[in-house]
Amino acid sequence: MAATIARWGNGAGVRIPAEALRKSGLKVGDLVEAEARPDQSIVIRAVKPHRTRAVTLAKVAAMIASIEISTLPDAARFYDAPAGGEIW
Repeated sequence: MAATIARWGNGAGVRIPAEALRKSGLKVGDLVEAEARPDQSIVIRAVKPHRTRAVTLAKVAAMIASIEISTLPDAARFYDAPAGGEIW
């Protein structure tokens, strides 16, 4: 599968053929690293992130859901009725 190196801003990029992407198991948005070899080849391999965005969002959502209003200081509590000159 041939591909052409093209300009991409100040760098260069290669469009990966769909079949090669499918066979690799990678998908658009995956983090990869490129290694240049002395024989003029470049190896691209997946980088396993420590935590995906979805996992991080799920953890944050769980932390927020576990907050009990009774444990918050008065300044952080939100009440339904205005307490001053707020416009609701």
